[in-house]
Order: sequence, then structure tokens, then C-alpha cells
Amino acid sequence: PPKLARVDQSRRTSVWGVFRPPTTGRVWQFYTREDRQYVYGGGVGELALTCVERGVFRPPEEASLPFQCRFEFAQQTSDAGRVRVIDYGELDVLLRLPATADTDCQRVAGLYRSPALPFEVEITDGRMRTSGPFGQSMYRFESVAEGVWCATSTDSATPFLRFLVKIDGGELCLSNQSTRGLRLKRDSSARGALADG
Repeated sequence: PPKLARVDQSRRTSVWGVFRPPTTGRVWQFYTREDRQYVYGGGVGELALTCVERGVFRPPEEASLPFQCRFEFAQQTSDAGRVRVIDYGELDVLLRLPATADTDCQRVAGLYRSPALPFEVEITDGRMRTSGPFGQSMYRFESVAEGVWCATSTDSATPFLRFLVKIDGGELCLSNQSTRGLRLKRDSSARGALADG
């Protein structure tokens, strides 16, 4: 890959918030930590990004995986809230989702099942449980934007494991570094184990 030139840090542009393209279920969360730009989701997990020119970021050369993606943050006020992603040659335009003060997960609580896999997700009282062929996992469940939630593992062995969860009507879409968009349907007839205990 081409060498990335060092950019004057005073010319950096940072982006915060949750974004998604209007046509797919991929969700991306942008944030800064220790004065560095990060992105999470979209099927790539967490990536630290390097500024290669004003408003343009890529994974650093020393990234453990050779992600061929580029993030272009809008510089014009008229395009605020828009990020262009070029991911292995495919262009996606991401739109910022509105922030929300609604942190009550009861409106999305319930049991969701995959129609194609032996996998289910249960949400209740600020918690999420996943259950499948390899066992169960528990997560803390918090709102990060309108219709988008972050599920972070409560297991001390895997504190790094998390999902971005998009919920629209009766459909739930999970994404993390190994899952671009697993879709599950709400099972309105079920009463789950979390609700019972």
C-alpha cells in the first residue's frame, strides 16, 4: 500500500456520533479517545484512524488487518452530518442519526429470533442476552442514537466485545467486527428468561 504522509494535526477534523447509510443496515459510531479519531461498527470492529489530509482518515499502516477503507468527513456546512466511506472500492454515504434522550429500553424489550440461524437475542432492563449453539453471553444495553443501541459485554474475560444494535419496528440488526448485519425478528409470543429472573 502507498505510504501515508504525516499531516499537521492542527488541520485535523474530528467527527462524533452514530451514522448509517440510508439503504443498508450497517451502523458506524465515530468518536475520539486520547485525541485520536476512532470508528466502530460497519463489520470492521474498532479502528484507530490516521489523518492523511484534512477531513480524510484511514487505518494506519501498522493496523493488524489490512483494511482498505477511507473515511471522508464533510468539510462544507451544507454537508454537515455526512461521511463518505470507500470500503474496498465501494462507496457508501453515511448520514448522522439524531441523538436521543430516550434511554428507556422497555420499548424495544423482548425476544428476537433469527429466521435462518439457531440464535436469539433478549432485551430487558438495560441488559441484552445472546443465545446460540455456543452458549449465552450477557451485555449492558445503552442507547447511543435514535433507534441505535450499544451492547457491551459484562463478562470480565471479554470486556472488549460489543455490538451496535439497530432496532426498527419488529426487526433487530446486530453488527460488530465479525457480523455486518445479522437480522432477527421479534417474537411477540415469547416470554424470555431475563424477564423471569
